[in-house]
Amino acid sequence: MNSLLQQKDYLIGSKKDIEALKSKDHARVLVVSDVHGKSSILLNIVKQFGKSCDALVLCGDCIYDLAELLEQGSENKDFCQLIPPIIGFVQGNGDPSTFPVSFDIGAQNPNANGMLRGTVLVPPCQKLEVNGKNIFIAHGHHQGVDWGIDRLAYSMKEQNCQIGVFGHTHVPYNLMTENSDSSKCYFVNPGSCARPRGGSPNSCAIITIEKDFCDVAFIKILTPLSNNPTFELFTPTLLWLK
Repeated sequence: MNSLLQQKDYLIGSKKDIEALKSKDHARVLVVSDVHGKSSILLNIVKQFGKSCDALVLCGDCIYDLAELLEQGSENKDFCQLIPPIIGFVQGNGDPSTFPVSFDIGAQNPNANGMLRGTVLVPPCQKLEVNGKNIFIAHGHHQGVDWGIDRLAYSMKEQNCQIGVFGHTHVPYNLMTENSDSSKCYFVNPGSCARPRGGSPNSCAIITIEKDFCDVAFIKILTPLSNNPTFELFTPTLLWLK
């Protein structure tokens, strides 16, 4: 269950849950990107997987859909129970930098910038700590992911992040690299749950993080616009790199 409070680091959730996730031995992170107004798909993904996950990460072009998710959570306690305790999210190239909600989101105090307590601030990038590992969240357009992951890798290194999640290409992608010190870096694009490209399916992903282990499960969404979509595991076979 999520507290529906935005903290000063832009994460939505309670300070207690955010702090607990930093050292949780076994954590699952649900990753979704590029919803593009198909809010029912995001809601169905959360209904299916939200309760079993410790965090929800939205990699951009889904802010209006996040607004719908938050509104549903504020109005329906049963649905709020399904929302993971922490939500990390970023601004996509089609997203605004702020959006209103009809309830008190909490942490954004009325201050010099004139923001109201019912306004959610949307960061261009975000960092989430899970079990001692840092996840760098970006949409990817600022990092030029249409042409590769070099700039994304540089941003991750600047932020001391071992896992990078991104969207923008609408194609699922999974890569693990090993550094000279034998430490590993993971690059994950869940694909688009609403507008897949390049022959890829509607999809999302779940990252399981343990102390010395990181696993990515990709999930295909069949009949995504139905009230009861079917979900299947799959392995991405397409690369978007030009």
